[in-house]
Amino acid sequence: MKIVITDHHCAAERGDSAILEGAIWCLKKFFPNADFVVMTEYPEAAEIINGVKANRQPMTNFKWNKWKMGLAMVYLLIGARLQKHKITVPKFKHPRIQPYLDADIVISKGGSFLSDYYAPDVLGRFWGLYFAEVLGKPVIIYAQSIGPFEKPFYRWIARYVLNKADLITLRDKESKGILDSIGVTRPPIYVTSDSAFAMPLTECKPMQMMRYEKIELNNKDQLKVSISVRQWGHYKTADGHKKYIKIIAALADWLIIEKNAKVIFASTCTGFAGYHNDDRVIAHEVINHMKHYEEKNPVILYGEYTPQELLAFYRTMDLHVGTRMHSNILAMLAKTPVVAIQYEFKTLGLLNFFDLENYLIDINQINLEILIKKVSEALTHNEQIKAKINEKLPHIKEKSEQNAELVFNLIKNKIGYIK
Repeated sequence: MKIVITDHHCAAERGDSAILEGAIWCLKKFFPNADFVVMTEYPEAAEIINGVKANRQPMTNFKWNKWKMGLAMVYLLIGARLQKHKITVPKFKHPRIQPYLDADIVISKGGSFLSDYYAPDVLGRFWGLYFAEVLGKPVIIYAQSIGPFEKPFYRWIARYVLNKADLITLRDKESKGILDSIGVTRPPIYVTSDSAFAMPLTECKPMQMMRYEKIELNNKDQLKVSISVRQWGHYKTADGHKKYIKIIAALADWLIIEKNAKVIFASTCTGFAGYHNDDRVIAHEVINHMKHYEEKNPVILYGEYTPQELLAFYRTMDLHVGTRMHSNILAMLAKTPVVAIQYEFKTLGLLNFFDLENYLIDINQINLEILIKKVSEALTHNEQIKAKINEKLPHIKEKSEQNAELVFNLIKNKIGYIK
């Protein structure tokens, strides 16, 4: 059994890495003899961080002015049609295409890239799904957030391609509403949960991390708060980023002055292996806007860590204020309370699972007074939030593992046996 996992954007974004680890961990329970190949824009990062066999995914960086890429897309789709009739066109079996040809199953792994936020690049991802569908491969959309699609053209593309999938699992109800609204009705659709919740929680030693980073957490009486920040390119106002940076800086000032807190900027995305986003850069931008700065407070977590190591770090915190959604997931897996800053609806879907939507603020409506109020409430009700996470987490993990079970049942019913 050869399983090709596509749309693994970049393991340097440790949220993507955690999603992949959870997906493969669960799929191996049902397909123990499977050979996995991961398609990604950054193979080196996937091989080092996730320890998987990785190939460069074709067509992901689609642009309208790349006419050669457009011609190649059409040519390969024609080739895929002919391939089903045992006719091979010249130069069809390219190394980047071969994994699709060899695959028994093609799984588009969880994330939120099927959206016109990421247009026109998203056309390359839809092309990959459609290419596999034309080849006659079972295609599964696995634990994703899908949408929004504000533009009619992208709604049409999404409806056409997704209606040809064999199975769709979603990590939030909001995505199901979007699929209903654009007319995706043919494949079975299930709302499960993010596959990162099924990630294997291997043991690691967070204090070794702290010694390496020279971060002192010895004072057990001092409040410890981690903050995750990010660059976001879809603010509704021109000054959105500037406002966000100033408010996070003011929050960090308030935590240090009013709460005597140790503040650590610890996010899930770095520039590892040449990735273009690095949250540590944004953390520096925040610190440059702070009015109160002590020696070693705040500090930035600089190292390159696995998702499990970051989880172990978040476990040492009293509270996490997270913009990156998977920083919040890792914190909740560590049973650390969170206040989440939402930049896409997926974060609301996450907090709804835990009945913690009161501890969420939208990045486009961010306000210092409201943010401080939510952080204060989270600190006051810290134990109640932990109890709620403890109560909800087992069921959410079960829903995460359900993604793989649904794939297994589909394949078993489709081909009658598992190789």
